[in-house]
Amino acid sequence: TVQLSRCKYSGPEVGAVVLTPHGDNGLALVLAGNSVQGVLSAATLATPTIPPMARSPFSNLVPDFVVTGPELDSHGAAGYLCAGFWGNHWNWQPELSSCSC
Repeated sequence: TVQLSRCKYSGPEVGAVVLTPHGDNGLALVLAGNSVQGVLSAATLATPTIPPMARSPFSNLVPDFVVTGPELDSHGAAGYLCAGFWGNHWNWQPELSSCSC
């Protein structure tokens, strides 16, 4: 199960891409999922949209966190279950998020 605040997402096609602090001054990008299918779903967010594009969409199209679901392939960004930005201190801010729980 992927959980963000009070929202819990289960199912084999659920994946998550999360930007998080790492060390004193670094960042880490975490890809996770409820299954291999979920991880692959989340990883599609890094796939170039017009091959052979040199830069992946992660650089300017993805918020701090995204939870993908079974409708990602058919609906694109409308298939996100949850997406948003962390607050200034890496905390959950509901006003910076759009989630369907």
